[in-house]
Amino acid sequence: MPFAARVQNTTPIPWEGDFVLSRMSGGKPVGCQLRRHVALGPEESRWIQFAPYIVDNLDSWQLAWGAGEFGSMDINSPNTGPRATVLIFDSDAAIPPGGKLRRMSEELFPQSITETSALRGVILSHVPFWTGARQRTFLEWLNQGGRVYLLLNNDGKYPVFPESLKVLNTEKDEFQVGAGNVKRVPIEVSDLELDQARSEIFLDDQPATFRERGRMANSAFVGSYRTVGYGRNDFAFRELSKISAFYRPWFWIYAAVLTYLFLQFPVCYRMGVTHNKVRKFYVFFFASAVLFSIVFALLGRVGARERSRLRSVGVAQMLAADTFDVSRWTLATVRDEGDYVLESPGSGNCITISGESLDSRPATAVADLDMQTAEFEMAPTSSIPFVERHRVSSPVEVPQIEGFEMAAGRVLNVRVNPGKDFSSDVISAWVVRGSTMFPLDIEKPVWELNRKRRVETIASYINPERPQVYNYLWWWWVSSFSQSDSQKREQEETVLKRLEPLLVADAFGIRTEANSPFAQAAPGMVQILIYRHTPPNFRHGETQFTDQRGALL
Repeated sequence: MPFAARVQNTTPIPWEGDFVLSRMSGGKPVGCQLRRHVALGPEESRWIQFAPYIVDNLDSWQLAWGAGEFGSMDINSPNTGPRATVLIFDSDAAIPPGGKLRRMSEELFPQSITETSALRGVILSHVPFWTGARQRTFLEWLNQGGRVYLLLNNDGKYPVFPESLKVLNTEKDEFQVGAGNVKRVPIEVSDLELDQARSEIFLDDQPATFRERGRMANSAFVGSYRTVGYGRNDFAFRELSKISAFYRPWFWIYAAVLTYLFLQFPVCYRMGVTHNKVRKFYVFFFASAVLFSIVFALLGRVGARERSRLRSVGVAQMLAADTFDVSRWTLATVRDEGDYVLESPGSGNCITISGESLDSRPATAVADLDMQTAEFEMAPTSSIPFVERHRVSSPVEVPQIEGFEMAAGRVLNVRVNPGKDFSSDVISAWVVRGSTMFPLDIEKPVWELNRKRRVETIASYINPERPQVYNYLWWWWVSSFSQSDSQKREQEETVLKRLEPLLVADAFGIRTEANSPFAQAAPGMVQILIYRHTPPNFRHGETQFTDQRGALL
């Protein structure tokens, strides 16, 4: 969620340095620290903005800019709850409007789509002075499913927007912009009562029964911990660790351990009891210890062919033909001890560590928001999990729907031309209409409905009645022996398919609790979901991580 702080240089000399926002535990920073470089002239003040990843309201935060008692300040974590709908106001206005509404100054509106996760809707009664990044972010957010409410200004008229925002000038009471919604409410901000605000603004996308009760709808179901809720991150990284870990011959390691224990008891024990001369016992005991020390060192080392690697899965929402909003889970696994840098594939870098590292010691990193990188120190053969969100530019040929046949409200067939950019490396594909997912046959040059797979609702797909049972014993067995490249790819495909429901849930904004009426495509629209291996333009910088694989939905 966005966080803003107004900083001021109270001295007559210029100041330059870093502001660092950290999540604190036990007086020490944990997770990923966010760093922004700031230069202030004499007596100058300005706003600085961050986008921290908020898990719950139990965390404490600290903003630091120097050493000592006066070089930092503590920040209370915000209360968690539904996404906010805020009134955008002009901070230079003589009388700021809307005392009953949550407000946000127009100059603090996010400058990247990656910072809008906590924003449900905006209320406008004037034309905000937005240019460049803020204007682009607003339109991208609206097209992705944002909600805009236009209220009357002080002259009793709706605001008239400039050419760059002319889409808001449509003279209808309610209309769609992409997956977003724009609604005109014929009332001035000063006359808006709280009950009317609830019914026409805050809860207007809720079922009528819940609007009458004046509260947010409870979820119709709470999905599997694998797809929604606090366990979704753990599930994602646990699966990624299976295809990220360095190969070790665990079968032979365990066999060597059992053999060594057998030599200690009963063999060494019997020698010590039955032989009068203890020399043989000591020779055998120390010889076996030295021999198996060498065996364990040889079996436990990482091979020379192993490289530091990244494994990731995520969702890439198309904002335009050449722009994507990418959110994903990335697991970085390194071979050697040292300092590492994770280079972002795009702009608007929003990154954090999910909980602790997968190893025994806590994981920390520093995300440089200006350089779009994350820096972290790693122990040998260890892993660190990141939750990321980026705005990535990558020109693609957009798939085209060539045919859509319906009769009596039923979809009979769909024809999708994937184009050259989606003709290979595709794992699966779906067409979504309303709350229903129709599987596509990706083996054909032009994709059609796959009659061999059943049609499912989004809710049932991400929360199956019979979740797939995973054979962990089989996985341990196959991972204990050296695998060919084809076998490794097959194991990787198994993991990626298990993660697909999580990505579908994330694509429709189902992250905590899912309500089936809202697990659907935007009204009047058909969406295409294509699950494919990560293309080169979406990968991180390959300076230190040359082995990168994964998938994007």
